[in-house]
Amino acid sequence: MKTYYISLNQRPKIYLQGILFFVLLVGGMPAYAQWERVHGGVTPSYALPAGNENDGSPLYIARIRHEGGIHIGKVRANAREAFIPYGGKEIIADNFEIYTGKGRWVTVSGGNFPANAIVGGYENDNSPLYIVRASIGGGLHIGKARANAREAFIPYGGTEEIVSNFQVLTR
Repeated sequence: MKTYYISLNQRPKIYLQGILFFVLLVGGMPAYAQWERVHGGVTPSYALPAGNENDGSPLYIARIRHEGGIHIGKVRANAREAFIPYGGKEIIADNFEIYTGKGRWVTVSGGNFPANAIVGGYENDNSPLYIVRASIGGGLHIGKARANAREAFIPYGGTEEIVSNFQVLTR
C-alpha cells in the first residue's frame, strides 16, 4: 500500500510560553490538553512517552491537521515526521504537534470509555477523537478512536490498522 506524505502549514491558535494550549469544544464537550508544535525534529524533554517500537525506541503522541480534522498518531523521538491513520493508510506529515500533558492509560472494555478520557482531536464533522494505544508488531503504537468505539485506528507499516484491544489516555 502506498504511504502518502503531506505538509501542513497552518499556525497554532494560541501560544503561552512556547507551549500550545489547545482548547477544543466538540459537541458541547470541552477538552483541555497541552500540545507543542515541533520545530526541526526536536522532541521536547517533557513530552509524554506513550509507546514504543518493537526495538524499544520510544514513541510520542502526535497530531496533525488533515482533511478538515485534527488526527492523532505517533512520532519517534527527535523525528521530523509524524504518522496518523486515515482512510486505510498511514499518512506522514512534517507539520505536527506533540502532546506534552500528563495522563494515565486505561484499558477500554466493550467500547466503554472512562468519563475522563482525553480528547486529542476531531473528525471533519467535529466528532471527538481520543488518544489511544495498542500492541502491534511487538511494539506499543499510538492512534485514535471515536467516542465509545469498540475499535481503534493505529498507523503501522504503511496502513491504518484497526484493533479491538486498546487503551485510552485519561486525566
